[in-house]
Amino acid sequence: MSVVIVTAILEVKPGSEEKLYDVLLNVLAPSKSENGCIRYDLHRSIDNPSTFVF
Repeated sequence: MSVVIVTAILEVKPGSEEKLYDVLLNVLAPSKSENGCIRYDLHRSIDNPSTFVF
């Protein structure tokens, strides 16, 4: 079996950070439960709270 690693960087418009954060938190559980998903983590930049990384 091959492993695919995907890194996604999202940058939201200033003022929309909390709305996007809530949306992203809601996709974590369904994504983690997908067949074959080994790991699915959400990170938020300390230096720029508009930047999210999966």
